Amino acid sequence: MRKIIVLFLVYALLLMVGCDADSNTFQGSDLLDYLPDYYDAESFESDLNSGVKVSGKIVQFYVNDYRPDSALGINTWAGEHLNFISKEKLDVEPGDYVIGRVTSEPTKILFGESWKIPYEVLEIRDDAIEETTAVESTNVESEKETTTPTQEEVTETTPIVTATPTTVPATEETVLPTAESKTEPPHVHSFRDATCTDPKTCSCGETEGKANGHSWKDATCSEPKTCTVCGTTSGLTAGHSFVSGKCASCGKTDPDYRQETMVWIPTKGGTKYHSNSSCSGMEDPSFVTKSTAEALGFTACKKCH
Repeated sequence: MRKIIVLFLVYALLLMVGCDADSNTFQGSDLLDYLPDYYDAESFESDLNSGVKVSGKIVQFYVNDYRPDSALGINTWAGEHLNFISKEKLDVEPGDYVIGRVTSEPTKILFGESWKIPYEVLEIRDDAIEETTAVESTNVESEKETTTPTQEEVTETTPIVTATPTTVPATEETVLPTAESKTEPPHVHSFRDATCTDPKTCSCGETEGKANGHSWKDATCSEPKTCTVCGTTSGLTAGHSFVSGKCASCGKTDPDYRQETMVWIPTKGGTKYHSNSSCSGMEDPSFVTKSTAEALGFTACKKCH
């Protein structure tokens, strides 16, 4: 009986050594609490572009740039076109790895080439969780659950309590990960030229400078003020300015213009207006409109009218 108890204590000590080795493998994070659905930005962006629904998914990404005051909000930029937008500012910098959960479906922005992704941060790390590491961690937890014997099993079955230490190194070799460093180049802005209404804009959402503003061409008789660059219009047309039946600006004929009859009136006595300048022996007559002559008190000559 004493021999069995000693063997049980030896075996328990060996199990404790193995468990301590396993527990130190992933210090600083409990991987089983949030294993990523996506281990890099590229696979995540590929699913987004394919129309896959990702709300609630956990994604690990490398931080290319951190812009807490961007036009989109608190922006942690990753991949080619991924803008991860958080509600609170983060203690993060380019080169870190972030593990976060997508809180709602991402939306397309900036001409449909970039994504705006609402998310909550689960952990900020100096290195990435490799997919193989997560699998090995899960296997270690399963092995712990299936190989730990009860006291009854140790007492009743002698072969179980005579486990040799040779199994411990094998376990250690299995669970120790070798994390490969993963580096991605820093983001370099690629700005589109400014337009009349928008400043220079990068695919990540960052802007520079101001909009160019419109280059207006003055309104004409038939067209309002027009931008010569983008074609935007403003205000009303200038309208025609008719003089004697013609527009002084464009020369268009006034459709409502009716030319008035012209007559001759005497300047040296007389009360009649004439259609002929030599009628009634007039000298130096004036050529005026009929309405003007009538307004001056002249009446029609019965000889020439």
